[in-house]
Amino acid sequence: MAITINGNGTITGISSGGLPAGSVTSATLADGAATQAKRTYAAGEIIQYVHTTTITTTEVTSSSYTDCAGFSLAITPTSSSNLLLCHINIAGCTLYDTSGSDHNAEFVLTDNGASSYIKYDRFRIYEYGSGYHLGLFLNQTFDINHIKTAGSTSARTYQLRVKLIAGEKIIVNNDSSAKSLMSITEIKV
Repeated sequence: MAITINGNGTITGISSGGLPAGSVTSATLADGAATQAKRTYAAGEIIQYVHTTTITTTEVTSSSYTDCAGFSLAITPTSSSNLLLCHINIAGCTLYDTSGSDHNAEFVLTDNGASSYIKYDRFRIYEYGSGYHLGLFLNQTFDINHIKTAGSTSARTYQLRVKLIAGEKIIVNNDSSAKSLMSITEIKV
């Protein structure tokens, strides 16, 4: 097919891929012409961000891991080599014990319910008047962060869990006037 330059400023007869490499630059493209699907991400750029907030309280008296209500989030990575950054901001926790002994709890983050838990340091509690022990983070927010390679492009769900190591109970998200946040960011590698 012959290439024709038409009188109205159009060109016909060019097949797909018929222009030499480099002849179309980003400066020659109209604003908004390239879709997100055609975009190439540079290392370190954010591919996607998902989040949820909760004011739900979870009270645990068990020494077995228990799901923290409202702290569950799903994501489907776009590449198995990208990084997933999980950030959790909890609006306060309280540990109770009247025995006068040390007591603590342990948080874990599961990936699709996997039994290989990502463990976080135990929170040690101090005495707060008349032998009534309260959590160090009472009515104060604190953060848990975890980053890992996606490993696959399969959908997965992260879940925050907690168990009582010693003491009477732990209340997660004890400040009902403040929202807790859970987010996952996929980062290009």
